Amino acid sequence: MCLESGQTVGIEHPHPYLHWLAVLSVEALGAISFSYRPEDREILREELEISDLILCTARGEPARARRVQVMTREWTDSVRQSTPEHPIRTAPITPDTPLRITRSSGTTGSLKRMYHTGRIREFWIENYLQRSGLAQGSRYLMSFGFTIEAMQYYATACARVGGTCIYEGRTDLATVLASQNISHVALPAYLLKQLLDGLPKDYRKPDDLTIYVISAAVSADTRSRLKMNLADTLIESYGTSECGGISDMDGDGIGRIRPGVTVEILNDDDEPVTGETGRIRVRSPGVVPGYLEAPEATARMFRDGWFYPGDLGVLRDAHALELIGRADDMLNIGGTKFLPGPVEERLRAAVAVGDLCLVALPAEGAPDKLCVVVVPLPGTDPKSLRDSLSPLLPADLEPIDLVFADHIPRTEMGKARRTELVQALQLRDQTAS
Repeated sequence: MCLESGQTVGIEHPHPYLHWLAVLSVEALGAISFSYRPEDREILREELEISDLILCTARGEPARARRVQVMTREWTDSVRQSTPEHPIRTAPITPDTPLRITRSSGTTGSLKRMYHTGRIREFWIENYLQRSGLAQGSRYLMSFGFTIEAMQYYATACARVGGTCIYEGRTDLATVLASQNISHVALPAYLLKQLLDGLPKDYRKPDDLTIYVISAAVSADTRSRLKMNLADTLIESYGTSECGGISDMDGDGIGRIRPGVTVEILNDDDEPVTGETGRIRVRSPGVVPGYLEAPEATARMFRDGWFYPGDLGVLRDAHALELIGRADDMLNIGGTKFLPGPVEERLRAAVAVGDLCLVALPAEGAPDKLCVVVVPLPGTDPKSLRDSLSPLLPADLEPIDLVFADHIPRTEMGKARRTELVQALQLRDQTAS
């Protein structure tokens, strides 16, 4: 590959080993990589078009790009068999060297891009090693693609201590965990729930399995089922793409702030407080300097060395953080403010649905109206489902819309895109009228 230091390379390949090799090769040449999936091509269209090189499968090839190399079987075989130049040209990596372009989830707005440097990568990896228990004999299952930066860093941490990274894309996850003697796996919260829901009745619980869950809190029911049927150790964490891990969470929603991380809670007057609910801000070596080509968002969320993730919390003491939820997720219905997550969890536990999400639907000349969007399970009678859900909804927030949908837009990590959902509901209402 003919690349210069600082150039940008987009990488798409479903096989994590080949994807990982491409990332490492690009890094060795001093270029900056980012990972994407075929379904990301439209939302990343501009980024793909201006990149210096795209390494991808035929399925992930963008419509327009400066330079594309399709990673066919013949091409990868020829690369393996080629003789590298001597001496091999590599670029030095310093703490400030940009290595990766990663993205925020975009749950409440547009996707934002940022650099991960050598310093940030090392901080993330050390974070995982401190808590995970990864060691020389560990067997880590690569269950998710590198489009989620945490997945690459977790695998790198395992390899760094001499553990084994395993990928098996032909067999279901539950079978692989048991048959391959997996000791560690990192999973998004929604995928963990799907795994538990699909476990066979005669499934034998693996020995000494540690599950690291990311992206969302685990419900009490999921936690109980996991400990009984799947894993002895569950590691929950709170963190973001902009700063990495912030705290290790317990089942009560209170977590211990990680070494090297400073957290403060600000009240409405921007004063640090303890024991009161307020806005979280974070400072650590894992914080990115800002967003790329987004000065307004950078100025809003990065100030004086602090990152403001947009979450609400309570600082119980210097090391204990209680996470309340996202400030952007807060719904205001007629002056009553509440976070939708606990209500959604209660509804899912009481009524079988395919998916469910609460949003505040703007009403012209009136307060916002609570809307419960439900994806029914196949064969479910809509009237029966409505009758089951209605008594569970808070009476003081009426009138409440109950809407059935084919799907709820979510990020790759399973977080609801509430803004996008509201826009779709508004468009539906305009079309109907």
